[in-house]
Amino acid sequence: SDLGTLVTTHQRTLAAFVLAIVAGELARIRMPSGRETAPLASAAALGFAFLGPVDGEPPFDVPAGAVVLVVAVALGLAGVVRRLRGRAVGVPLVTASLLGVALAAQLARETGRDGGSLWDLQQAASSTRVCLQGIRIDVQSRERRVASQ
Repeated sequence: SDLGTLVTTHQRTLAAFVLAIVAGELARIRMPSGRETAPLASAAALGFAFLGPVDGEPPFDVPAGAVVLVVAVALGLAGVVRRLRGRAVGVPLVTASLLGVALAAQLARETGRDGGSLWDLQQAASSTRVCLQGIRIDVQSRERRVASQ
């Protein structure tokens, strides 16, 4: 299965991010307004959504749904630990975090009708920029030659 392949191929990467998300959820902070937030968990989850190549690991080219599933499992584990410690889970906070990660993962990994991602668009834009810069340099050098004659 795709999920089984994901877990076996990227087990160290998955474990690191799941642990970071769980630890971040368990280290929530209370804002002066009284609202709880989990910035470390959010940062880890967004980092996972935008994860690119990891040195020494196979390419992390997984669909957005797999990213959301892994983050949901990590948030669920953190929720179980919070309940076992007698603390509130904070379902609205967890839901908002998961929705934010889902949106980020979708944009980063699967936008457009052709299945391209923001990374693909960035690569295409970068190539176009290089080509345009080359044309600009060529035109400028021709203008200089004409002006010097």
